[in-house]
Amino acid sequence: MSYLPPILTHYLLSTNYLAIYPAFQATSPTLKLLTFLSEHPSGQSEIEILQVLAKPQLVTDRLQDLSRGKLIGVNGTEICLKPLGTLLAEIFLRYRRFLGLPEGKG
Repeated sequence: MSYLPPILTHYLLSTNYLAIYPAFQATSPTLKLLTFLSEHPSGQSEIEILQVLAKPQLVTDRLQDLSRGKLIGVNGTEICLKPLGTLLAEIFLRYRRFLGLPEGKG
């Protein structure tokens, strides 16, 4: 009996969980926008939508998550990638190139 299929299944499910979990606990600008618009079925102006999305918490929460994960660091007023963040970014960039996605799109 081969142990490879259950080990591979466990690995793939674990990896998927780790990749998706932050999206569930994070405040997503897209989800914020959809929630806001669902609360106003008659519609909202672009200015009102931008005011909702301009709240700094949407960005500062993500920066704190990245900092706690040792992916970014703060050097004075500059935010930069740490080695782990650079590695992760490189993996995603190579994967996107492999898929043929243009840089900054897709």
